[in-house]
Amino acid sequence: RYSPDGTHLALGFAEKTMRFLDIRTRQVVFKSDDLHPGNFGTNNAMEHLNSGIFAMDYAPSGTQIATGSDDGSIRIFEPGANFVTRKISGIHSGVIRALRYSRNGKFIASGCSERKLNIIDTQTWNVTPFNDYHKGNLGAIYQSQTNAFLIFIQAR
Repeated sequence: RYSPDGTHLALGFAEKTMRFLDIRTRQVVFKSDDLHPGNFGTNNAMEHLNSGIFAMDYAPSGTQIATGSDDGSIRIFEPGANFVTRKISGIHSGVIRALRYSRNGKFIASGCSERKLNIIDTQTWNVTPFNDYHKGNLGAIYQSQTNAFLIFIQAR
């Protein structure tokens, strides 16, 4: 996933690693090995190394990235600061395969292999589930140009 300003490329791997590349210099400017514990209690940011990363998206501001993992957790972090700022667990029990910030950054939509779609309010971190709106595994989430609704596509 490209950063909003197009200067960096974020890569997440099933092999439990992340890399961020500077497009101009072609150098790795961040890797998951550089993460250290953030401010979300006793959880450790290094948990990323125990979970494959199957979805990620930049916040529109470019200052945060959300990742979705095979353990069903979403982690929010600031790559420049090298620490996780929030971990959201327990809303998915399957692999998170789709993740998208809203255009204004106020919401994150997440979808998984268990056929659940959740909308997370990034101000309160409250989760609203939408479980009856699709019958297949979620493969991607998109937002309309008018911000009116999310469009999700079922993986076959």
